[in-house]
Amino acid sequence: MKNLPLEFFVQDEIIKIKQDPERRRGFMKFELDLMDARREEREESKQKLVKFLAS
Repeated sequence: MKNLPLEFFVQDEIIKIKQDPERRRGFMKFELDLMDARREEREESKQKLVKFLAS
C-alpha cells in the first residue's frame, strides 16, 4: 500500500466517512465551521476596508 497514490487513500477515506454516520456528522460539522470562519473573516476584512477608506 505504500506505493499507491494519495488519490486512492483520499477516496478510501471518503468511502469510510460516507459509510459511518458519526464520522459523516463530524465531517459536516467541520465543513460548516470552516464556512462560518471564512464568512467571519470576509466580514472583518470588509469592516477594516471601510474604516481605512473612511479615515
